[in-house]
Amino acid sequence: MMNDRRRFWMRLGLAVMLAGLLAGPAFAQAGNVLWQEDFEGYAENAPLDGQNGWTMLKVADAPAAVVKSGAGLKNSRGLVLSNTKAFRSDYIGLTRTFPQALTGTLWIQCRFKAPAAADNWIGGFNIKSNLAGFSAGLLREKDKPDQIRFVVPYWQGYRIHRTVPYEGGRWYTLTLKLDNERKTYSAWVDDVELGSDLDVGAGELKSVYLSSGGKAEDPAVVDDLIITRSRPAGITERPLYPAGKPGRLFRFAAMGDPQPGLGNYAVELIHFQRAVRQVNESGAEFTLILGDLVHDGKVDTTYQDLAATAKSFSKPWYPVRGNHDAPEKFKKYFKPELNYSFEHKDFRFVMLDAIGGQEELTAEQLAWVEKEFQAAKAKKQEIVVCTHVSAWDENARGVSPYMQIGPESKAKLKELYKKYDALLMLSGHYHRGPWYAQEEGMNYLVLGGTGFVRSSPTGWSVVDVYPDRLEIYTKPVFFPCEDEKTTEFYDMPYLEWRSYESYRTGQGVAAKLHFPYLVRSPLVIKRKAR
Repeated sequence: MMNDRRRFWMRLGLAVMLAGLLAGPAFAQAGNVLWQEDFEGYAENAPLDGQNGWTMLKVADAPAAVVKSGAGLKNSRGLVLSNTKAFRSDYIGLTRTFPQALTGTLWIQCRFKAPAAADNWIGGFNIKSNLAGFSAGLLREKDKPDQIRFVVPYWQGYRIHRTVPYEGGRWYTLTLKLDNERKTYSAWVDDVELGSDLDVGAGELKSVYLSSGGKAEDPAVVDDLIITRSRPAGITERPLYPAGKPGRLFRFAAMGDPQPGLGNYAVELIHFQRAVRQVNESGAEFTLILGDLVHDGKVDTTYQDLAATAKSFSKPWYPVRGNHDAPEKFKKYFKPELNYSFEHKDFRFVMLDAIGGQEELTAEQLAWVEKEFQAAKAKKQEIVVCTHVSAWDENARGVSPYMQIGPESKAKLKELYKKYDALLMLSGHYHRGPWYAQEEGMNYLVLGGTGFVRSSPTGWSVVDVYPDRLEIYTKPVFFPCEDEKTTEFYDMPYLEWRSYESYRTGQGVAAKLHFPYLVRSPLVIKRKAR
């Protein structure tokens, strides 16, 4: 009797499964695979519109979207997309609405084949969702037929691009990771990371949206859509922050000029907001901000915006004033003192008001600096000096008087560094970096910042302190933390990827962009013997 019952339920289960396959792909939220669509369950040349939750955007000249055998991967069935006119992304839109919303951490992936001839594909392919800003895609522009751009948006029309040669007729793999808990997503084309930990609107995944097209004789093809809880094979997910090594004493964060308004105020404020959230997640015990917190120093609302964002730091933060920060407003909104210090474990951080323009430090400032150095020496503390403008100016930016501390006080400051064996000077102001130099035993590091940064990564720095060294890593605001394998950075204002080596050697770049002091991660600085 028991065997008969088992056979009955097994046969019933098999029948249900076969019925589902014949009717089209099944929806399920059990196990790792939540939903998949391989187009095998549809009739030949069947239009997808109206089937199994798929609907097409209803516009004039709507293209064909039909299932054809032999069009997909390995001669399987695939979704064939074509149009009678030159393609625009709004000429086609296919939405798959799910019977129930998907939550938690989700991986979305699909395969896409571009038309073999470049002339048959003017536009792009995107996989999107009902969540604002959550998408990744490929874009081909009419005036650049030999190129294709991998694209991911990050805020109201602002995008991250990577340009590669056009390869018609080949399959691409688009992958998205959605973390509903953190309200972020990451995107890849093949194994190329487009962006990481990008902000996405809060909400549940209720639908996915496809857009693309080609010509009838040379169509675009989509195959193998899947939503799963497991990272797909072939996708490398780099850590957002360095793990740290045995023996680490503590970690802190440092960043150059936030300065929203030098370029686009709203975008640069978003960069700073992202950096604050990332610092909180990184395990940093405090944060140093190296001046120019604002751009328009006369307007209180800019200070208020920065102060409101900085309140989100979960640990202490310590700013110095920049040349754009009015003294009284800086003291009102950020810090009541322009010159101050603090101690952390066996370190003393000296926060010095030095804003450039060849403005001399006062005698009182220099006397205060020496007193701080004497106190550090008595306690056998390492000395880190933070200023807006660096005392190291033997570089492409420092040649301008605008970028320099007054010559007399700069010389005296360097004498104090040498006398008291200071370890490191951290500065901003250049909107370039990280630039590193060593002079007479003193280490100088200039950081680019989270605002408008050119010819350098936009982001902040993770500083890990060990008994014998500092290890300093660049954390871009839209990518995982850089590491030993990093060879390039994204130049945000120009939407281009740049090679560290080309800037360091001057090969393939303009003479004014030869920065031999631009450093990759990690920068290792040996500590002083105390």
